[in-house]
Formats: sequence, C-alpha cells, structure tokens
Amino acid sequence: MFYKEDKYYYYILINIILILSLNPFISPILLKSNDLQLPVFILALSVLILDFLRKDLLLHRIHFLILFFSFILLIYLLPDSYLHFVVQKRITIFLGFLIFYCFYKYSYLINVKFFVIGSFINIFGVFAHYFQPDLFIFIAEIFVRTIKITEFYGRGASGFTSEPLYAATLLFITCILSKYYLINNKLSTKLYLIIQFFSVWAIILTQSGTGYMYILFLSLFVYFSFSRFSIILKFIALGIVFLIITSFDQYFMVDNRGYYVLRDLFFRADRFICDQSLLTRIHSILYGLSSILNNPLGMGSGASYLINNEVVEPNFQYSNNIYFNEINSSLGIVESYLNFCGIYGQKKATELIQSNIFMSNIGMYSFEYGIIFIIFLFLLFTIDLKINYLNIMLLFSCLFVLQSSVSFAFPLIWFIIALTKKSSGLKYA
Repeated sequence: MFYKEDKYYYYILINIILILSLNPFISPILLKSNDLQLPVFILALSVLILDFLRKDLLLHRIHFLILFFSFILLIYLLPDSYLHFVVQKRITIFLGFLIFYCFYKYSYLINVKFFVIGSFINIFGVFAHYFQPDLFIFIAEIFVRTIKITEFYGRGASGFTSEPLYAATLLFITCILSKYYLINNKLSTKLYLIIQFFSVWAIILTQSGTGYMYILFLSLFVYFSFSRFSIILKFIALGIVFLIITSFDQYFMVDNRGYYVLRDLFFRADRFICDQSLLTRIHSILYGLSSILNNPLGMGSGASYLINNEVVEPNFQYSNNIYFNEINSSLGIVESYLNFCGIYGQKKATELIQSNIFMSNIGMYSFEYGIIFIIFLFLLFTIDLKINYLNIMLLFSCLFVLQSSVSFAFPLIWFIIALTKKSSGLKYA
C-alpha cells in the first residue's frame, strides 16, 4: 500500500524515467514500427495510474490544455480531410503528456546522479559507435531498432539511436540541462565541465549538420554570459572558427557533413539555406504556416500524408485533388523559396524535397490543425511560465529541436517544458 509520505517508489520510478528520457531509443523489447521505444512511456503511465489509484492526481490548466490537444489529434476530421489514421502519429501529444505529468509533479525527486548516468550512457554510445563501429552495431542492435549509419561517409556516429540527428539532439539537450542543474546548484562545476566537454565532442563525432548548429547555439546563447568581456570573447572565438574553416578548405579534404553546413553558413549563405536537409525543413514550415492563410482551421488529422513531393510542382500535374491544388497555388512564399534554390524545372526536384515534404513537426501540425496548433504551442510555452533568461533559453532550445523531424513525443522536450513552469515540483517538495 502506498502512502503520500512514502516517496521511495516514486523516487525510483522518476529517476529511471529520467535515464530512459535521456536514452529513449533503447528497449529490451523493440517496437519495430518506430524509433522511439515504449519503456519510458510505460513507466510514466504507471506513475499516472498510481496517482489515480491513490486519489492523488495533480492536474492544472496546463495539463488540461495538453489533454485537450491530445484529444483533437484523435478526432479532428474536416469535410475535406484525407483520413490516414496511424496510431503512433495520433498519440504523440498524449505520450508527451505522460512525461510532462511525471516531471511537472515530481521533478523535486530527481537525483542529479541519475542525470549524469543517463548522459554518459548516451555519450558512451556515440564514442563506441565511432571508434568501434562493427562491435558496437553488433551489440547495440539488440537494444535499438536500427543503426542506419554503418560506415562514416559524410555522416558520423549515432550511438544508441537510429540517426546522427537524434544522437546530436540528445547531447544538445544534455548540455542545456547540465547548465540548468549547474545554475540551480545541483551539479558541481567540475562535473558540469566534464559533461559539456564530452557532449560537445560527441556532437562533433555525429557529424550532423543540425548538431553543429546546436554547438553554435550553445556557444552564442548558453556558454558564458552576456557581459561586455564575454561578447568580445565570442567574437574572437568566431574569428578563430573562420580561420580554421579557411585553413581546412585550403589544406585538407574533410568528409564531414556538419563541417560543410557550418562552412556554408559562414561563407556561402545561399548554399546553406538551400542545403537539402535545411531546405526540407524550411519548406515544410513555410508550406504548413502559409496554408493557414487559406485554411485557418487546418486540413484535419492525417491530411499531411496526401501531400508529397510531386504535389508541390508548379503546374500541379501530378495531383488529382483540386482542393489541395488551390492551396498550392496560393503559396507564393513557398514558390519563391523553391525558385531561389533552383528547384523548379530540375529533374531532381522531387528527390530534393523527398517523399514526404513535412520533415518538420511545426510544418506538419500547422498544416493539419491550423491556428489551433499555433495557439496550443503558444499556450504550452507561456502558461505558468517562470520568466527568466534560463527558461527562455530552454524554450528556444525546444523550438530549435521541433523544427527538425524529431517526434513531438520526444521525452526531453516535455521534461524541459515542465522545468519552466512555476508550480513544477512544488506540491510536496
């Protein structure tokens, strides 16, 4: 029998959930249809059920907001909706709610030692994958659905995830959270520096273009302060980076996608914004947001699956759906972007945009749910927000992650959002 004063079981559960949130792609029994695995969500659901049985549920307005949008995802069908019901796509927000509930109520039970353990499991995975790929893949594929990168041609190690992007995202959030715990005096400076050093090194080994953008974000907005001296140091550091990149181009052949993206950002901005990976994300976001102009309420659950790379061609000859053609013809900003990148008229246009144009969650949810999603996202970030620089930085890091193809059920996103709330972990602390 559980009693409110007995926190031992919750202490164990919450800290295991934290470790699994830092390593959400690992599972003893693999779900083959999805990269994110179930253990972290099953344990989070068990916490919710225990609270219900003990008549100790803690639900505030932010919880009802998330549950309301979770329900919308299940039933939001419009007259012109294209019904394509995929369970894991429809329950992502509810899965996020489970993680949010646990950390919102029980964040005070977190022992930072478990955070360190979870962080180094991820870091170890990336290093092992990079330096001993054959042995690592042989062992890791017992616990991870798939390791896509077996040879490092341009792309790097993914550790205990399926993609370098996912590994880089986990490491990026690890850096953010270690800063949070340092500021809140829960992590020593020495341990903080060790985590930061190995996390950034591991991000470099992923060779992910997004990962290298994460490092730039950390350098500009997380590390150091915004004093005059720190700003001068940051400019000096950027100057050194310029010199290093210039030297590499002159004297070395570098097969590193992250390096190419960073180089293009500094020296070829036009090539940077038309990079295939970035293009698919920007195009996805622009397409989704622009569709709201004609359809404020969106297109309905599952509608994004009707839109593919051929539908965005300027003459619309590949689409038989007049309703979607009318949407397409109004998206001037999308066409302008694709024209700038030289997509139209090229045989490889559909290949560049890829099979599904919605490679960003923000774009996909904006297209399907319209202004409802925008309002939800705004309220999710702002309700009960503790306004300070640290929390603003945490939320911007979440937006930075969500612009990619990382699932909305990604546990660390909801962990971060929970930490920014005024009432987080206060009821029994």
